[in-house]
Amino acid sequence: MVDRVRRARYAVGATFAINGLTFANLVPRYPEIVAELDLDKTAFGAAVAAWPLGALLSGLLAGVAVTRWTSKRVIVVASLAMSALLVGVGWASSWLALAAVFLCVGLVDALIDIANNAQGLWVQRRLGTSIITGLHGLWSVGAVVGGLIGSLFAGLGVPVRWHLLLTGVLFAVALLLVARLLLPGHEPAAGPSRSHLQDEETDGSRTDPGGRTPRVTPGVVARLLLVCLVGLAGAAGEDAGNTWGALYLTGDLQTTAAVGGAVFVAMQTAMIVGRFAGDPLVTRFGPRGVSRVGGILTVAGFGVVLATPSVVAAVIGFGVVGLGIAVLIPLAMQAADELPGLPRGFGLAVSGWMMRLGFLATPPLIGLVADAVGLRWAFVVPAALGVLAVAFAGLLAPAERRPARD
Repeated sequence: MVDRVRRARYAVGATFAINGLTFANLVPRYPEIVAELDLDKTAFGAAVAAWPLGALLSGLLAGVAVTRWTSKRVIVVASLAMSALLVGVGWASSWLALAAVFLCVGLVDALIDIANNAQGLWVQRRLGTSIITGLHGLWSVGAVVGGLIGSLFAGLGVPVRWHLLLTGVLFAVALLLVARLLLPGHEPAAGPSRSHLQDEETDGSRTDPGGRTPRVTPGVVARLLLVCLVGLAGAAGEDAGNTWGALYLTGDLQTTAAVGGAVFVAMQTAMIVGRFAGDPLVTRFGPRGVSRVGGILTVAGFGVVLATPSVVAAVIGFGVVGLGIAVLIPLAMQAADELPGLPRGFGLAVSGWMMRLGFLATPPLIGLVADAVGLRWAFVVPAALGVLAVAFAGLLAPAERRPARD
């Protein structure tokens, strides 16, 4: 059984990476899609916005899907659907068709996200050591590699539809190969170390497939929302660098377009480093301490950006932000999934939904503040959320440590 759990660890790491590959493989072809469909920026932005909209629509149902059909089945079915839908992007012949495909992509993307994390947390609990931040690190690596693959096909002049068809088939085959090693079925009841768990046979009460008797009280809901704020801080920080970093360099700091991507590269690189370093740190110091340090680094990074309006300060500052936010999202999702009184998968689905809401709401909020006081000072918004992450990191539960067993 120990070997089986270890194989599942590698398999779920591969599913995280494949998800990142599939998503980022498309991004470098956006300019050609815009040109082929003759879309202006507003129309294209509206079409792409259908992606997070679809994710919000299905996000809260993802936990139900995992509970009913198991994380392994949801990963397989939703990932295959994602590959097929992204192939459809290349054949979209109008704005409406493109928006419809992106909406459907968002619907299945939320399912993949929650199912991947559910499977990863199950494997983590079986191993008795933290692996969740490293799994998110593999997603980031997959995204970088996927972006390079998409750029390569674009540089070779391969038509978008044939590029997406080829990579879609390859990613689907890879997913099917590794999915065989995922843990099947539902996660069994945890050991007696969890006071909120009880055996169905003791009193005949109804439990979820994870073995917990749901006791959703106002206090549990309040704690769940506060834990989600920790992850929301990570989402807001990541979006600030992805969406506004290049604009800050090329606009406010008057640098060239070639230098404009330095913020994105610095932050993504730091996130990969932080996520792979996160697991041994969590194992040694626990998720509370690591999340609190992550929040402090997030605030400090934005503090550097706010204090010194220069390219060097922006690159260094967003690099520090990347180190900080690297652990906030995965650890908040873990904590939400392990809150006492919630069915397995419910807290995970709610946390994922709130983080996607953050990705959707943060850009216009920062834009409004930037129009009023300037883009540099608009970074106060994600910095303030970083302060909340520091404040509420103490609500994250200590990591469970149970050795893998038969």
